[in-house]
Amino acid sequence: MEESILKTVKKLIGLDEAYTVFDLDLLVYINGIFADLHQIGLGPAVGFEITDAQTNWSAYTHDNLLMNNVKTYIVMRSRQQFDPPQTGPLADALDALIQKQEWRLYVYADENKEAITP
Repeated sequence: MEESILKTVKKLIGLDEAYTVFDLDLLVYINGIFADLHQIGLGPAVGFEITDAQTNWSAYTHDNLLMNNVKTYIVMRSRQQFDPPQTGPLADALDALIQKQEWRLYVYADENKEAITP
């Protein structure tokens, strides 16, 4: 499985790894999403950001359950910002999935405060 955060997002939103034209856009979106996760209470206490394709998922957390939910959330939110669905029903469906994933992350943060707070 791909370890690079940026490469994972690019692959899952349909961009070739070698195509770097939109890397800056994606970095901005991804870092904004990491800021949202920090406000929820997840991730490193000092926050988290990526600057290139060298930053790996393991730099964010080693908790596999959290990581799987974070990956899904970041990919869906990045897709929503980078290439939003063109029809209302598809946009609504993506919004609903994002809200569900965000709720899961809130619950995880609440149930694991001691484990994720340094």
